[in-house]
Amino acid sequence: DTTAAIQAVNEGQIFRFLTKPCPGSVIRDAVRDGVHQYGLQTAERVLTEQTLRGSIRALVEMLSLVHPAVSARTSRVRRLTIELCETLGAPEPWRIEIAALLSHVGYIGLPPASVEQLLAGLPLSAEEANWAAKAPEVAAKLIASIPRMEGVQNILLMQGTHWNGEHAPVQGMCAERIPIGARILRAAIDFDTLVLRGASAEQAIDVIASARGVYDPGVIGALQQVRGRKALVP
Repeated sequence: DTTAAIQAVNEGQIFRFLTKPCPGSVIRDAVRDGVHQYGLQTAERVLTEQTLRGSIRALVEMLSLVHPAVSARTSRVRRLTIELCETLGAPEPWRIEIAALLSHVGYIGLPPASVEQLLAGLPLSAEEANWAAKAPEVAAKLIASIPRMEGVQNILLMQGTHWNGEHAPVQGMCAERIPIGARILRAAIDFDTLVLRGASAEQAIDVIASARGVYDPGVIGALQQVRGRKALVP
């Protein structure tokens, strides 16, 4: 009936609706037009993917030239992020992976010495600390002009948000309302920071697990699975 036809088109993304009996010429035209439409969509997707890859590669390479230490850190965070996404079954993991690659792009304006101090946990000047705090916002702004990156932009913007809603750039953003990618990225970055500063994997997980209201409990559980003591047992 009409209702079923409307649902098929609107919800099933049907290209064209034909009724029986249908002349062969009409079917041939529909198939030909469908193939043409598919070709256009495929070409657009390939072009978009190439644009995204090129833009991301340029930003990551620029960061590696300015801050080689941050580039190595980004690679580690990316690997951990991928593992956490697989463990949690996170939707659209490619967006989260891209966010991990771009997670430190906001440090591009800091001097190399300041970045080294930041990674080592050494105190920064008030101006440097303020810039470091704004790094997620800077990273989000840097990719704002890249098409179809809204999801990645939201992850970068929300990566500093606590599970209980503290430090949220948008009021009322807490718990499940925070993008899963931002929750994963926050835990991955902080875990890497703790290990970089001398903590063992177990010690880093204990610190993260004891920080009440900061991390997603589900992400903490996934982190324990992929980096905890159980994960190290053959």
